[in-house]
Amino acid sequence: MIELIGNEERFWPSEEQTLLLKACLLEDEKAFAAWENWYSTADTDHLDQGSFRLIPLLYKRLRKMGVRKKIMNLFAGIYRMTWYKNRTLLYSATRLIKILDDCGIASLLLKGGAHSMLYYNDFGVRPMWDIDIMVKTDQVIEADEVIEEAGWYSTDRSIHHHIPYHHASSYRNSEGMELDLHWHLLHECCDREADADFWAQAKPAELHGASFYVLNATDQLFHVCIHGAVWSAVPTFRWVPDAMAIINHDEFAVSWHRLIEQARKRHLLLRLREALAYLKDNFEANIPDAVFTKLYGTTPTRFERIDYRYKRRNNARSVFGRFMLMLLYYYRMSNGLNWTKKIAAFPSFVAYKYNLSHRRQIPRYALKKIINVLMQ
Repeated sequence: MIELIGNEERFWPSEEQTLLLKACLLEDEKAFAAWENWYSTADTDHLDQGSFRLIPLLYKRLRKMGVRKKIMNLFAGIYRMTWYKNRTLLYSATRLIKILDDCGIASLLLKGGAHSMLYYNDFGVRPMWDIDIMVKTDQVIEADEVIEEAGWYSTDRSIHHHIPYHHASSYRNSEGMELDLHWHLLHECCDREADADFWAQAKPAELHGASFYVLNATDQLFHVCIHGAVWSAVPTFRWVPDAMAIINHDEFAVSWHRLIEQARKRHLLLRLREALAYLKDNFEANIPDAVFTKLYGTTPTRFERIDYRYKRRNNARSVFGRFMLMLLYYYRMSNGLNWTKKIAAFPSFVAYKYNLSHRRQIPRYALKKIINVLMQ
């Protein structure tokens, strides 16, 4: 029985977690050495959730290398359960996508669903807790209505509150399956035109009779690196095999110029640079040296440096840290507004962020928070 434990105060994978990643991703001899080292030192009965999510991929890798150990029976069961849950989730998701399509709403399948189908070519190696689809900004309200009519109910506030300030909303159906409806790919980039170029080069796909779109390989790699290279209560290093699956895939070529440009115009060069360097240094990722010459030759803005510093650590215990994250998020979200409009709109954003019915409640709420901090 494997017991899951929480994340520690770290961002990049630990030495133990890196060994597990190497066992999944390196060439046979190096992978086998990493596996033996990891297995001899890891407490496999008490895995963190990030490591547990890699077990199906590890199982497939070990089976290919001919590893025979008793624990392989447990790993095989986890792999089969992952395959079953993923196929069930994707079947429900594609039924919903087909309903949206019949209503004239195009869907873009994101994250694990697209990855399992296109880059792993195996529905059992990449666990998914939910399904993520994106629709265009001008169809969000209609999509919300269609989704609820199809039997999914929102677990958030009204989507009307979310659209100006957020990138996605969550739903659940009677079977307990979870869905995230995106109208923006990244929570950092929520202006109206933030996703136009993603849609412009999205690729058509089909599954279970449903037609939808997926990001092209370059944009998929961009999304994986940017979404993954941040601190999370659940360790986020699953992004590493996701990224490697794209880079190593023979059928899908990455446009490194487009990748850098996507990061540059969204002020995410530093996060992309550190993610790619980690892949190159630890997993021999086939990334051209010219990419790093370009990335290291570009000086990140002060905003990018501050933003990255706060995104790579746990700010939950710090009032100042939470406030800084809110400011950084608002700065990105209000992209395109001049400073006068940014300042004028900020109280409404704060009211939304703290679930206040009106911005007149902000002073009282702030005073209450200050008193609580002083009394701790």
